Amino acid sequence: MKIFGLKKPLAIAAVSAATFGSFALAAPAYAEEAPAQAVVDTANPVKTYEDIPTLQKALGFPVLYLPGDLYRAYDPAVIISAIGGRVSDLRFVNQIDSSELMVRTALRYDSGLDDISGFVGYEWATTQLLSSDLVTVDICSTDHGSYAARWVRGNFAFAIAMSNTTSEDFGRVLKSFFITSAKFAHRFARIKTAQHRPQ
Repeated sequence: MKIFGLKKPLAIAAVSAATFGSFALAAPAYAEEAPAQAVVDTANPVKTYEDIPTLQKALGFPVLYLPGDLYRAYDPAVIISAIGGRVSDLRFVNQIDSSELMVRTALRYDSGLDDISGFVGYEWATTQLLSSDLVTVDICSTDHGSYAARWVRGNFAFAIAMSNTTSEDFGRVLKSFFITSAKFAHRFARIKTAQHRPQ
């Protein structure tokens, strides 16, 4: 299966990876600098799946999908994958404006999984958003019009990123995901890290 090549720094590039703990997390790469390409399975930490239930079964935990207000524009996911068997990586394309959206979820085995964004080498700004409580959210932007955010709720770490967008539009999408992630983390609070450590 050909890896979907995103134009902005959201593309999965098997040739460029940052190491987090004991697994390689694909770092974002610009398509013009490092095109996504097929590599030998043992060297590629990314595995794709046909649907969300299959992905969740392989990971051993549920994954954050689209908030309800984004379904019409973004559903369905164009890529459903896992990175290193520990991080879900979903990719969507807006059917109206072609903006590209990445959504990642991970069960927090250790502090090394708090940042699953894949955005390495960017300057992050920290803010606090309010849902049922105050939660710290880190946000970064690139020179190419992409934005990313990372945060943790309960036993889960989350990250989203968008390309071909504006700061205002990204802010609205982040708010939707942030509120949804609070409900998600509460709903699956029974899932404990010790029960799902990788083999």
